[in-house]
This record gives sequence, C-alpha cells and structure tokens, in this order.
Amino acid sequence: MDTTKLQQWFDTAWAGLKSQGWAKSADSWKCRYRGPDGLKCAVGHLMNDEEAGRCDLVNAGPKHEVFTIHGVAPSADEVGFLRDLQKAHDIADGGEGMQSLMRAVAEAYGLAVP
Repeated sequence: MDTTKLQQWFDTAWAGLKSQGWAKSADSWKCRYRGPDGLKCAVGHLMNDEEAGRCDLVNAGPKHEVFTIHGVAPSADEVGFLRDLQKAHDIADGGEGMQSLMRAVAEAYGLAVP
C-alpha cells in the first residue's frame, strides 16, 4: 500500500474537515460526500463534484467500479482506508470526537497528523 498517497489523502481530509469546523451535515445519519448545507465528509474532500455525485463507498459492491478519486479507482486496501476515514467522520460526536477518531486512523496506518 502506498503510504505516501494515504498520507496525502489524510492530510487533505484533515484540512478540509478542520476548515469546516469539524462539522458535518445535519442529516449525518446518512453519509454525504456533499451535504445540502455545503459540508463535506472526510472522503468528500478527496473527490471532485462529479465523482461525489455518482459514487457510494459505503455500499461499494457493484458501484466500486465507478468510485474514483481524481479519476483513479482506489485499490482494495485503499478502499479500506477510505472507509475508515469515512467511519471516523460519520460516527464522531462533535469536533473533538472527530479529531480523536481521525488520529486513531492515522495511527492505525502509520500516518502523521498535520
């Protein structure tokens, strides 16, 4: 697994979540790469608008074929990392909780926290 790529993705997700005050969409019971309020989830910060509108990582199954980040489909190992990022965002209760869960993802993959 390319840890350089994972570190770049982590840094981008961290910076994006931080820039929106660690907030998530009001209807956070359902993952949204782009929320109606303009907020993005962790993985949503890695995708362009077109990609975010046509994929579903949570239910990857057959849709995995169309899940891309800047035009490139992630490997199976990378999908695992992306799911962990997404889960850290989705289950967090508040900003401190999200930061703590994101730190745990970084530790699990041997990444640095920005």
